[in-house]
Amino acid sequence: MIDITTNDEVLEKDENATVLLPRFSCHTLRHTFTTRLIEAGVNPKVVQDTLGHKDISTTLGIYASVTNEFKKSAYDTMAVNNSDIWKI
Repeated sequence: MIDITTNDEVLEKDENATVLLPRFSCHTLRHTFTTRLIEAGVNPKVVQDTLGHKDISTTLGIYASVTNEFKKSAYDTMAVNNSDIWKI
């Protein structure tokens, strides 16, 4: 028989039990999904439509987060693309 006990059920039985995943919700996954789509370069209007948001500000202002890795990548790209403007 397959045990389909969820993390929450395990934690309810024993708070010190080892679980595979931290507590999260489907809503958390939605935020992560949005952030990863934006990081992958998917057009924000496509992401907006996929999530069913009426306003792009909901998609970008609430659902999409800027990760440190994404910022570093953007800064690195700017440095490479604009390296010649710093030369005198």
